[in-house]
Amino acid sequence: VFGQWGAICDDHFSANDANVICRQLGFPLGASQALSHSTFGPGSPILMDDVMCRGNETSLADCPFAGWGVHNCAPEETAGVRCILAETTCTENQFKCETTDACIAIDFLCDTVDDCGDHSDENRTRCASELLVRLADGPDSLSGRVELRQNGIWGTVCDDDFGPEEATVICRMLNLNGPAQPAKSGSFGPGKGPIWLDELGCSGTENTLMECARLPWAKHNCRHTEDAGVRCSHPTNERKLPEEKTETDPVTTLTDLVQLGSLPVKCGMRMVEDNPSDPL
Repeated sequence: VFGQWGAICDDHFSANDANVICRQLGFPLGASQALSHSTFGPGSPILMDDVMCRGNETSLADCPFAGWGVHNCAPEETAGVRCILAETTCTENQFKCETTDACIAIDFLCDTVDDCGDHSDENRTRCASELLVRLADGPDSLSGRVELRQNGIWGTVCDDDFGPEEATVICRMLNLNGPAQPAKSGSFGPGKGPIWLDELGCSGTENTLMECARLPWAKHNCRHTEDAGVRCSHPTNERKLPEEKTETDPVTTLTDLVQLGSLPVKCGMRMVEDNPSDPL
């Protein structure tokens, strides 16, 4: 700008800003990552701060920002980007676009920005799909590796800070309301797909993981060898004792009638004298 190269501060730097930068650089599919904290080293001078792009601008200069050279950042707070090249194989933390074969970061799904260029990452059906949970590779239907379907894609949960409270919520989502316990790390083998959640903080009273404290979707520092598992159970059925009869209960047997005094004790019995010589 004005004949001078400089950096962008990472304050409020987002995927929308990264997409505008990459497209301006000639990468029509936009960015795969928006980076902060001087990932590629400190930059100076800082020319832009508080950049707030919508994502559809053709130039970074079209986005709102604090003003040229106006900032409150140190050189260690500069932003960076990784732009998308067309690829045929995507990693587990990426989404493969349907028609362009490009790979974008999994957390770019359903963010209202057409990162793929073909709208496949913003597919309405995908983005409106509900959060589902299942247990995989366990010995029965009550236990297994925890897998979640978010934005139409199945992935796993990291076991960092994963305890009985988190296990209880997951089992509740499966309508298994008995005692629940977390399984040891990797008990049911490694899963596939993105690791959707990490550092869950449930109290145990929630009805869904969406109500628990957690890192943002797909943000983690885990491997699939750390995939969480649970052991659920059905509620313990309490044995009910027979209810006592009340005065309003219907009387249906002769014994009941006798006990209530409605019939003589010898009702229905043939009365004979105690004389063995008399024939019956």
